[in-house]
Amino acid sequence: MKILYRYSFFIISAVLVIFEITLILRGQWSGDFWEHSAVVSELSKDLIHPGNPIVNLNIPHAFFSPFSLFVAFFSRITGLNSIQSLEYFAFFNLLFFLSMFYFFIKVYFKNNYILVSTLSLLFILLFWGETPYSWSGFYHILVLDLVLPYPSTFAMSLTFLILSLIKRDLLNFNLKRGILIIILSSIVFITHPTTAIFLFLGIFALIFTFYHQSFIQRLFKCGKIIIPSLLLCLFWPYFNIIDLFTKNTQDFHIDSFNLYANVFRICWPILLIIPGLLYFKSDKVIRFLFVLIILTIIFYISGFVFKVYGFSRLIANSMMFAHILIAYLVVITARKLNLFAKLYLVVIIISLLSSIYSNRYSLIKKVNVFKTANNDYYMKYNFLRNIIESDKLILSDSKSNWFIPSFNGKVISSMHPLYWVNDINERRRAVHSFFTRESSNVLREGIIQKYHPDYILLNHSEIDLNESTQKWLNRIGQTTYKGDQLELIEIRK
Repeated sequence: MKILYRYSFFIISAVLVIFEITLILRGQWSGDFWEHSAVVSELSKDLIHPGNPIVNLNIPHAFFSPFSLFVAFFSRITGLNSIQSLEYFAFFNLLFFLSMFYFFIKVYFKNNYILVSTLSLLFILLFWGETPYSWSGFYHILVLDLVLPYPSTFAMSLTFLILSLIKRDLLNFNLKRGILIIILSSIVFITHPTTAIFLFLGIFALIFTFYHQSFIQRLFKCGKIIIPSLLLCLFWPYFNIIDLFTKNTQDFHIDSFNLYANVFRICWPILLIIPGLLYFKSDKVIRFLFVLIILTIIFYISGFVFKVYGFSRLIANSMMFAHILIAYLVVITARKLNLFAKLYLVVIIISLLSSIYSNRYSLIKKVNVFKTANNDYYMKYNFLRNIIESDKLILSDSKSNWFIPSFNGKVISSMHPLYWVNDINERRRAVHSFFTRESSNVLREGIIQKYHPDYILLNHSEIDLNESTQKWLNRIGQTTYKGDQLELIEIRK
């Protein structure tokens, strides 16, 4: 039993790693994976002066981050394509996340870190309301395999590391350690800005909780870390960090608005931190966690009030640190075994079982790793690597546009947010109109004249063009590939 207790975190982590590897090897990728894949593909071609990975415009891309550069460099020296490289880094991110999470818990919970780390990890994976969000930044068991290749996971791991380093050396801070923390904080900000906001809130909560000086001195200490980190980001050569927040961000905020839907139904376990208020004055770690959770919730609500919906993503961080706080409360109350402690433990057990039960169908589906994997939905585009030259422009439907940039081509538009593309809505309308059955061929001709695509890719499983349009396409181009319900037409110049 002592061995099980002493190594409980590592046992659970080992089981998790094996489980996640089986999912990574299945390669059932979706969502933002394809944009990250396109970014890695573009950077691997030219690490210094990459073009836009999605559209044929001479503009930067917001995902050109230190993490993406790291993956692209790996892709280049190994000869692996962007999809394979991200799969390797999914495994790397998993190990890095678990290591930094354990380091964080050990630094903050010196006497209870074994149980707190074990329970925290279990709660993060399982303790959610019904149908939790499947977004980057969330790390529950239903979505973990999908977000492991993402820069956000790398950024969160660095956040654990930074907060641990600051806490460990708070009283003997030296110049070298300070410079390292500033550089790492800048990397987090460039890689995933919303995680960086949480990091800066964490630094604020940490210093104001553990640093015994005046308010001004505490504020100054926060500024010595945060301000240089932000200034260092201004020197990032791949895009202008100020433009990232001041230019065309409407798409990003509209997309993020979805994280305000059904928030109580999904995040109700956060209410179980409330009994921690009894220890607010006597326990600094609880005070730190409470302050940090409250700050992130304030930002989350402010995002809704002021329509800065990107702040909605902070709810993931609120929940994660609420899980850590609940785990700590379970540990310290279990040792008391008074009436309150027993009642709290009963509530936690019932709530956790209720949470698991409410997501039972999704959990059963997720753990069924032996079902046949089908990657045809994206591997059928692999022929593009052998047929078209790099960066050729392909006019295709919105679903195909999500995969094409990972397979050598560029597209006219994307259904996901694209920064600095000022005419993105017009481009989306053009793509939609071109593949609408009722559109005229005159309209289609105008779209071709405007955007000058090299190829048209027909995904016959997604679109249904009439016979006259098919004949018109045969007149303006020549079919160079046909298979898997895809037809590639090279436009005659």
